[in-house]
Amino acid sequence: MNLRRLLSRIVVFTLLIWSQHAFAYQNGITGRTTVGCGGSGCHAGTSSNTTLSVSGTSVLSPGQQTTLTLTIQNSSRPRSGCDIDFINSSGTNISGLGTISGQGMSGSNELTHSTPKNMSGGQSTWQFHVTAPSTPGNYTVRIAGNATTSSSSGDFNTTTQSIVVKGLTLTAPTGSPTYCGGSSITVQWTSFGVSSANIQLSTDGGSTYNTVSTVNSSDGSNSSNYTLPANTPTGSTYRLRVVDASDNSLSSAMSANFTVAAGISITAQPTPATQTLCEGLSVTYSVTATGSGLTYQWRKGGQNINGATAPQYTISSLTPNNAGTYDCLVTSSCGTPATSNQAVLNVEPGASITTQPQGTTICEGASATFTVAATGNGLTYKWKKNGTVITGATASSYTATTVSQSDAGNYTCDVSATCGSPQTSQAANLVVVSPPTFTTHPTSQAVCEGVKVTLTAALANTNGITYEWVKDGVTLTANNRINGVNTASLTINPVQASDVGNYQLRATALVCQTNALSNIGILGVNTAPPITVQPKPQVSSVGGSVTFSVTATGTGLTYQWQKDSNPINGATTSSYTIASVAKSDAGAYKVLVSNACATTPSANASLTVSDVPQPALSLSAASLNLGSIKIGAQSSRTFEVSNTGTAVLQVTGLTVSGTDAKDFTVDTTPFSLDPNAKKTLTVNFKASHLGAETASIGISSNASGTNGLTLSGSGLDRAIAPALVQISDTIAVGASKDTTFQLCNLSSERITVSAVNISGDISSFSFVGTPITSSLPLSIGPDTCVSVSLRFSPLASGSQRLSLAITSTQGSDTTSVVGVGNIPQSVFDESNFTAVVIPNPADHHLTVQLPSAGGYLTQVRIVDELGCTVYSTETAREQLQVDVQRFAQGRYVLCLSHANQYRNVPLIIMH
Repeated sequence: MNLRRLLSRIVVFTLLIWSQHAFAYQNGITGRTTVGCGGSGCHAGTSSNTTLSVSGTSVLSPGQQTTLTLTIQNSSRPRSGCDIDFINSSGTNISGLGTISGQGMSGSNELTHSTPKNMSGGQSTWQFHVTAPSTPGNYTVRIAGNATTSSSSGDFNTTTQSIVVKGLTLTAPTGSPTYCGGSSITVQWTSFGVSSANIQLSTDGGSTYNTVSTVNSSDGSNSSNYTLPANTPTGSTYRLRVVDASDNSLSSAMSANFTVAAGISITAQPTPATQTLCEGLSVTYSVTATGSGLTYQWRKGGQNINGATAPQYTISSLTPNNAGTYDCLVTSSCGTPATSNQAVLNVEPGASITTQPQGTTICEGASATFTVAATGNGLTYKWKKNGTVITGATASSYTATTVSQSDAGNYTCDVSATCGSPQTSQAANLVVVSPPTFTTHPTSQAVCEGVKVTLTAALANTNGITYEWVKDGVTLTANNRINGVNTASLTINPVQASDVGNYQLRATALVCQTNALSNIGILGVNTAPPITVQPKPQVSSVGGSVTFSVTATGTGLTYQWQKDSNPINGATTSSYTIASVAKSDAGAYKVLVSNACATTPSANASLTVSDVPQPALSLSAASLNLGSIKIGAQSSRTFEVSNTGTAVLQVTGLTVSGTDAKDFTVDTTPFSLDPNAKKTLTVNFKASHLGAETASIGISSNASGTNGLTLSGSGLDRAIAPALVQISDTIAVGASKDTTFQLCNLSSERITVSAVNISGDISSFSFVGTPITSSLPLSIGPDTCVSVSLRFSPLASGSQRLSLAITSTQGSDTTSVVGVGNIPQSVFDESNFTAVVIPNPADHHLTVQLPSAGGYLTQVRIVDELGCTVYSTETAREQLQVDVQRFAQGRYVLCLSHANQYRNVPLIIMH
């Protein structure tokens, strides 16, 4: 093939290839809006020779359609084409593009040329529709345009067109807020395509709006502050909205109303401005205010009152602490807090008791004063006793003079002031102590050993009385058997034989410095009855008469005789007689002696029966006690000698022997007794010294065995006690004190007082009631007392004595009554005896070693520096303990009196 022909074929082939490409892309290619039409199989590439421009409305309302015109310019290319899409701000393709008939474009979401357009004058135009989305915002139309000569030659360029979809959305305020006049409201909104916005206010819930502010608006979020005028009327029908300043149809409003609240205005102030009220009354302050969301805080002196948060503040019961200046701070949800006017409150106090009356214990006849102190204005006083008004007792003090038991009780005072309720003081208890006077004395009684026994006494008045039980003159101490030694009732459980004795209750009125002793209550203790004379052995001939007898002591005794331990029917007396003895009566005889407590068997007494008559001597007693008598006095006792045998008894002699044989006498003349005969003999006793005396009587006879009996007695230094009566109080000259004491028969014999001679300071003493001298002759039984009452009326200071010389059947005894007048001389010292006081000075207790009793009581007194007796007692013991803890620290004198002798010991008490 020649060269020409080859070249011709190459040209034809090339033309065929170009022709195919031109026809293949004449409808346009999608997806080129950002990359253009360059690259393989397309146009050459981007070139500034090709320019693109878009015209038409670019700001649209949602759903609005507009027509955009694309102009492609290129001076050297004859034809043009394009590719167009529509995206949102996220770069996502959206619908909204539309073709226009005759424009040679096709597609929906993306438009491309379906037929290239020829250039005219170096440019071509393409028109298409854009419909705005319903959502306001910024959107973009992307365009690729090319200018071509052929399918492979040409150049292109890209461009974009912004589309703004107008929108306006109010984002704040929301809900139903409340604002105050003058408040700044932050208005926030989101806009697109709006350059200027009107902020509008509705006062009728959105029916009408008025522009209150015009502000700039840019795409996206916007904010502006709007200040409500201070004079904005209150109400709850307010709304805000934002409006496109250029298009009133574009707006966004609050969905609910907001409220304009009012500020504070106090319309009624607390009244009165100043007032004075009485303590205990109530007061109410109130304030009235207008405004929204009001709160209240009452204050006193500028300080908040806890809990006082209401329009009213009430104090229900005023006290002086409530006085002050009160106001109320009122706050609101709007406006500045407002403070009310001040109200001044003065509180006049009521009565207040600062010193209470004090109770006291005093002796009957003294005076008691009660005092109350109080604060307050116009004070008045009203004293009461046990709740009953005391007539005339209207001062701050009340004195009860010369008190008696009827004055005892609780004393109070009602104190009133000008203001407030009357105040009642504490009760002051007045205890009135009377000198002890017994109304009931201990009762003598005999009881069985091992049982419980109670001794009681009673006084007319027990206030301020202390008690001490004494037995035989000695103060009792409590132990596991003896209880109540310091009460009016003494219990011994169980009773023992050692408890037998004379019991008295000593009652002491310390505040009156007096004491008294009850009468004696004798306590007897029944043990198994003691047999003092045992049955005697008997010897009798057949047909003779014998008598067995026993002597036992005690009360309520019963007897049961036995022979060879077998009861003898009907033999139930203290003696058993066999009138005609038979051989069968021989044996051992005894008797069972019983009382309410126990049974004592006697010794066995044998009965020997023979055919020959025999005398038998029997005595009515094995011993005789001739009692206690004054030295030099005399007593007598008798006993019987019996012949219980069957032959004549010949008594040839009676002899008295022993240490004190000279003081006992008996008839010693011999005598004889026929069978069953008796003879009474008398024994006389004349005491020669103090203490016990003993002797024995021996009897000589023709009866078998030895017979005799023992004798006893005792000597006393005086028959009548006491030797000294000390009036316990120091009595002022011109005053008087009554004292009752007991004159007691110390002997075992009844005595008769035939005379009482009175000497000494007769003018200072007188009898109360019937004088003892008017009762003569006066018989006083053994261990029995009579009362003597004296009135001591000292005519001078110092110790004064009255002596009673008493003549009786047992001789003479002297009782001295000593009183002390006034203060100057409170103790005396006539003679001395030995007394030891340990320790001295004393702290808690002191021990006094006393002389031997010798039948006398020792009187013990402790006297202070003023001559007042602070302690007094009598004792028969040789050692006495005194508790001095209750005495004040200081100097004292211990005064001792014993058998007409006196001893004064200086004493110091230190604590």
